[in-house]
Amino acid sequence: MKRCPYCDQPPFETDAALDSHTERCAEVLETCPTCNGKGTQHLHGASFTAEEMDEQGPEFQEDYMAGMFEHPCDLCGGKKKLSRGVLLMEAEMAAERRMGA
Repeated sequence: MKRCPYCDQPPFETDAALDSHTERCAEVLETCPTCNGKGTQHLHGASFTAEEMDEQGPEFQEDYMAGMFEHPCDLCGGKKKLSRGVLLMEAEMAAERRMGA
């Protein structure tokens, strides 16, 4: 018996039932984990310590906090949500990159 790779459904007795469920389950939208559903991110995900922000000066701080340096999220492209299928594929590709594949 096989389980759905996207959810914790009980095992399916037939491959056809699993395939049908998996197709529907893969299309469920979830909040993007990179931008947390905001659709944008700062300076390609860069963050600054308090000391680094102080070094940049008050004008930079104001611009940064106002979102001037934000750009569409690298993962969702600004859509704020991704399907479970895309998220699983991205996780698998990230694991392969970590392994050097």
